[in-house]
Amino acid sequence: RAGRASGGPAPGSPADPHAPDIERFGGDPYVEDESPDWFPEWMDRSMYLRVYNVTFAGPDFDDEAFALLAPQMPDVISLTIEPSHLTDDGLAPVQSMSELEGLTLTGPPLTGRSLRHVAGHPRLYRLVLYELDVRPEDLSTLQNLPRLTGLAIHDADIGDGLSHLAGLTNVEELDLVSTRFDNAQMQHVGTLPSIYSLTVTGSNLNDEGLSHIGNLKQLNTLTADETEITGATCADWPVISSLRTIDVSETKFNDAGAAALSKQTHLEYLYAMRVEITDAAASHLAKLPNLKTVYLDDARITDESLPHFAKIKSLTSFSFTLCD
Repeated sequence: RAGRASGGPAPGSPADPHAPDIERFGGDPYVEDESPDWFPEWMDRSMYLRVYNVTFAGPDFDDEAFALLAPQMPDVISLTIEPSHLTDDGLAPVQSMSELEGLTLTGPPLTGRSLRHVAGHPRLYRLVLYELDVRPEDLSTLQNLPRLTGLAIHDADIGDGLSHLAGLTNVEELDLVSTRFDNAQMQHVGTLPSIYSLTVTGSNLNDEGLSHIGNLKQLNTLTADETEITGATCADWPVISSLRTIDVSETKFNDAGAAALSKQTHLEYLYAMRVEITDAAASHLAKLPNLKTVYLDDARITDESLPHFAKIKSLTSFSFTLCD
């Protein structure tokens, strides 16, 4: 029996005993009513109310507030902390939230130093970091999260911090959005056996880093738009039979990149808008027999490319802007 988002249970239910405190300190809880179907509507069902997801934001949420609230949230599985007054030291009570599975942290004042408080968490499987000042050594904590399957780092400069990802064998989704890193350290990402989705939008990924991605045997989706790649080092990739989607829009992806990509014959979706490919790329892309969707808007192609794409029998969606 679902409650409601943003503040409490469904109309007619008594207020959750924890929700008033949560809301008073800038929290936005989602309350679930778990009373059995036979339970009379007129009876107090507060014992059945649970807060599973909560978001905190604003100046009222600080170290003192979290210390007070954490013991009141034993069932919370998803915690989001947006810009607030919580500090690195103040995140310590998260250690007591044993059911927590998803954690999103936004800085400042929170920084990567706060991650020491999640080390060894038994259930945490998704960690999202927004605009945190993250030192490379802060990421060493990740080695102590045995169930981690999803990691997202946005708007950070992590230097050689990718080296601390080595050994995270359960990570399936990795986002490094608008994040800067040492491209040589992408070799450690290339060793992760379970990566299914890799997003590096707006990062400084270049062809050196791209070359290591070919080692991801389970990779299904690569989102590398707004990066520094040309795509040429894809030629060094083996055939990745799981690869279905690539987005290289707004990069320096060129004809050499298209030629290199042509051996990824399992590819179904290609997004290459505002890139540097010309008509010479068309014959290479036509070698991808399973392509269903191709977006080439604002690339440097003319109508001479169209006969090549017409040969792709599986193609159902083709978007382009012809170059004069």
